[in-house]
Amino acid sequence: MKVKLLCFGLVLVMAGTAWGTAFWTGAVSSQWGDPNNWNGDPTVYGQWFVVDNTVAKPYFPEWDPTVPNGIRGLSIGDGTLECGEARMDVIDNNNGVGDWGVYMGLCPGNHVLNIDADFGVATCDWGFRSGNIRVGYTAGYTCIVNINAFLNTNCRYAELGNAPGATGIYNVNADGSVLVARSWVGHDGYGIINVNGGSYVSYDGIWVGCDSSDADEVGDGGEINISSGEIISNKYVSIGQANDADSVLNITGGQMLMSQKQVNEHNFFCGATSTADGAINLSGDGYLACGPITAQGNNKNRLLLGNAEYGGVGTVNISDNAELFSRDIPEVYVDNGSCINLLTPDTAVLRVKRGPKTKSEDLITSGAVKNWEGSSDLCDFTVTKVKASDSPYPFQTFTITALAPLSLPLDVLPSDCPNELTQNMRSKGRLAMAILGSEDLDVVKIDPASISIGGVVFPVKTPHIEDVSGSTGDPCACGTGVPDGYDDLVLHFSRRDLLVALGLDELDPGTEVQITVKGALRNCRKFEATDCITLVARED
Repeated sequence: MKVKLLCFGLVLVMAGTAWGTAFWTGAVSSQWGDPNNWNGDPTVYGQWFVVDNTVAKPYFPEWDPTVPNGIRGLSIGDGTLECGEARMDVIDNNNGVGDWGVYMGLCPGNHVLNIDADFGVATCDWGFRSGNIRVGYTAGYTCIVNINAFLNTNCRYAELGNAPGATGIYNVNADGSVLVARSWVGHDGYGIINVNGGSYVSYDGIWVGCDSSDADEVGDGGEINISSGEIISNKYVSIGQANDADSVLNITGGQMLMSQKQVNEHNFFCGATSTADGAINLSGDGYLACGPITAQGNNKNRLLLGNAEYGGVGTVNISDNAELFSRDIPEVYVDNGSCINLLTPDTAVLRVKRGPKTKSEDLITSGAVKNWEGSSDLCDFTVTKVKASDSPYPFQTFTITALAPLSLPLDVLPSDCPNELTQNMRSKGRLAMAILGSEDLDVVKIDPASISIGGVVFPVKTPHIEDVSGSTGDPCACGTGVPDGYDDLVLHFSRRDLLVALGLDELDPGTEVQITVKGALRNCRKFEATDCITLVARED
């Protein structure tokens, strides 16, 4: 099945001078309606309002009851002026911004919009472009919207990070709530949504790491961080949408829910639609519910991790008490080397809704989790079905259990025996090691980027493949030192880095030390490879 989502682009067009433009001076106060605070008449219907460089002015503006109806658009940081830092606070007003919506960051500067009272952006009467909030346009600068009340853009879109190198951020705090039609998080630039106790509803989908043009489809990426509160999407969610736009969803508390009531397909993508990689990290009491709460018609509801057709890879990392994909998920696909990693504890739970005509014994092979069964050959977990009587209807429960890492042979200093490491802190040399291939292991399947010793020492040059030694079967015995017909993965580590990181310089000479290289196969099954070295005192 070919799956392709596009982020349809918008080309920025500034307000025409025929509409009239008023520029904030902040000469006498923060009051919006005082004409002395503007270069231009703030009372004229249909104007464009520009707020720039408020740090260099006596006062910054406060959106209050004096703001007139019929505002055409608002720029916080305008490309026609020397910009600096711009700020605006919404303290009290029922009038929203119509027509062109709000732009932030059209010139250099880190700009801030504080929403401390209900704030509406646009009606739906001015066509496709009306009512959007576009945050972040200038490379190297960040625009932030702090949301402590209700932000309503239900007719239009939230676009965060609108140009390469620019960053746009929404901070949704405990008293904040957001209603938008569609969310583009990383729209050419880098976008971030932080939910810290509030609520964020995007009823037409959320795209993280997307691009405004389907011609090149390259984005900077984006992230969603939920520490408490919730995000609800009524349609698609895509983590890692445009080429190279690696993106992440972090849920450390709170929840992300999928709640669709339309007769439509309903998909949660993670690294599934392009060459971007997507990651979902669940920890603490984080909860991800994928699939509609209320399904109608012939909905096809899927969780897709990775997509070989487009080159994307999806990863899910689960730790602590996080819940994985509970609710309605008729289909789960794990593709293109994507994986689910169980960090702590060693087990997690998947609950799949069981239809009235589906026999529980058919679930493993019906497509619900068929790509997970037998995954000991593919990744680092297995799936065990729990009997229906042990699971309350309508859910069928599966236990996902982490597998122990593969144990692989390692030969330190393949041409030497014994393996000796001199305790010379001034050494700039390298220590060669080889992960030994065998009939059961093709070292081409090892992911070189995953390799480390203790997570702190990494290869100092690109590993290469060569048949240099054979295994004796004893983890701490010297290798054969002669080719055995199976290719090996040859690694080089800094001698000094090993001494410092592992504290080997503080041990007595003659001590035998076990060295363990850890990593993962390209299909993400973890491994450990072990050999021993003997420490030798440095000669003065």
